[in-house]
Amino acid sequence: MFSALGRTVLLVEDQVEALDFYRDVLGFAVLHDSSADGYRYLHVGVDGQAGTGLWFMPAPGGSADRQAGRRAAVPRPLHRRPRRRAYPVGRTRHRYLGRTG
Repeated sequence: MFSALGRTVLLVEDQVEALDFYRDVLGFAVLHDSSADGYRYLHVGVDGQAGTGLWFMPAPGGSADRQAGRRAAVPRPLHRRPRRRAYPVGRTRHRYLGRTG
């Protein structure tokens, strides 16, 4: 079970507009704001929760909507051959979750 959410990158078309919304409407605070090598590094979050926040990154080469789909997509199937064995059913042991079923 997760106990917290850490830092997350959010692709935005306009960092200033995103900052205005998250700061003025949702009450987020600016945790880090600097520029280097032509990029703006903008991190916002909730006061009192230093480990939680959003990094606003400009969407490269187009709108944030188009870029989000490309970054989540897998370029080719992970498994090329179909599984020849039956999937286990019932009580199994998963290496991360322990005993299930």
